[in-house]
Amino acid sequence: MAQRAGDITVDPRLIAGALAMGVVTSVVAAVIPAPAAASVDPVKALQKGRNQSLTEGENASRRWWALVCASASVIALVFSRFNLIFYAGFVLSVVAAVLLAPALSLWLSRALRPLLDSLGRAVRTSARSAPDHGGGAAPTALRVPAP
Repeated sequence: MAQRAGDITVDPRLIAGALAMGVVTSVVAAVIPAPAAASVDPVKALQKGRNQSLTEGENASRRWWALVCASASVIALVFSRFNLIFYAGFVLSVVAAVLLAPALSLWLSRALRPLLDSLGRAVRTSARSAPDHGGGAAPTALRVPAP
């Protein structure tokens, strides 16, 4: 263990574990969407994510599995006597958050839409009521004479 700021200790097992975790995460992140991507026409894939929307059944399934993961996470975190169970509860809470991310972003956008619409109206109204200085530029306080 390092006692001073200049003492840096590096555990090779920690580096190997971090490297292995990064490789496994990258492989899993590439393998999961690969079957769906292989079945999509390349032209349609380039069209602004039309094929990336989730159906209502998929959303319901994700919410159900998120509830299961969150419940198991709470149980694991509350009743953990061993580090392994605690970390499993932490991983389950992350999985629940990832499963809920599309639904939460949709709910958040629907909740913020009235506020953003009212802000947009206020900005458009203030832009219309601002004095026109001709040419679209604001007047300058100091004019430099042309040479």
